[in-house]
Amino acid sequence: MKEADRREEFELLTRLKSGDEAAFRLFFTKHSGQVYRVAYHYLGYREESLEITQEVFMKLWVNRHKLMPELPLIPYLIKIAKNIILNKAKRKLLERAYLQNLEFQPYDKAESLENQLHFTEVKTLVEEQVNQFPNKRKEIFILSRNQGLSNREIAIKLHVSERTVENQINKALKVLKEKLRILGYMLCLF
Repeated sequence: MKEADRREEFELLTRLKSGDEAAFRLFFTKHSGQVYRVAYHYLGYREESLEITQEVFMKLWVNRHKLMPELPLIPYLIKIAKNIILNKAKRKLLERAYLQNLEFQPYDKAESLENQLHFTEVKTLVEEQVNQFPNKRKEIFILSRNQGLSNREIAIKLHVSERTVENQINKALKVLKEKLRILGYMLCLF
């Protein structure tokens, strides 16, 4: 990398680290194609590669305070992409192993139907209770439990502190556990 290019990247990284959105957009424009190509090389699917690219840059933004401007950015971005791809592959393997294990479990149709009815009943109770939460708590809980966002990602998305997110999730879980306990369900909600 030329010295002038390295100096420019250093300045942009310094701005990005301090939360400069324009610097972030410049990095995205400059490096997203390269991250996409790496993801596509490993995955071979356009949509998944685009998702990985977006996730890489979301992680870059969320973790911008950890950036070291003196180091080049692209190896860091590629490492993030590879880690995301590897984690998704591991998750798929675990899911496949779990499903294969289920195939070999003795199957009791009556017990399965009863379990499904209990699950549906509990799910309905939880959804009804969540709908009664104050709007912000409901939104935070849904982003956390239904969409799988981290507390940090929710905090950024909703422009609140991570502590607020944690408090709202804890309050929601406390209410849900108590409601289900009163109704005779002994569940662990995570």
